[in-house]
Amino acid sequence: PLRYVSDLKIELYIIGFIGAVVIGLFEGLGVMPAWSWVPWVLVVAGLLIGFINVASEETVVIMVAALVLGVGAGVLANVPFVGSILESIFARIAFISVPVAIPPAIKVLATKLQK
Repeated sequence: PLRYVSDLKIELYIIGFIGAVVIGLFEGLGVMPAWSWVPWVLVVAGLLIGFINVASEETVVIMVAALVLGVGAGVLANVPFVGSILESIFARIAFISVPVAIPPAIKVLATKLQK
C-alpha cells in the first residue's frame, strides 16, 4: 500500500507541473486569458502536495528548487522575443512549486524550535 501512496504523490506533482506549464504557455502566447483563479488553484495544489509528498530528507532540495523556480520567472522575462512566454510558464510553475516547499519549511522550523 505504501508504494501506491508514493506513486500517487509523484503523479500529483507531475500532473500539477505539466498543467502549470501548459497554462503558462497558453497564457504567454495569448491563446488563453489569464484567469485570476488559476494561481489560487496552483497554490492550493502545491500546498497539498507539500503536505503529503515531501519527506524530511528531501526538505533542503525541495526548498532550493522552489527558490530557483520562483526567481527564474522574473529573470527569464528579459529574454528577447520569448521572455514574456517564459515568464508566464515559470510563474505558473512557481505558483505550484513554491507552495510545495512551505510545509517542509514549517516542519524544519518547528523541529528546530523544539530543540
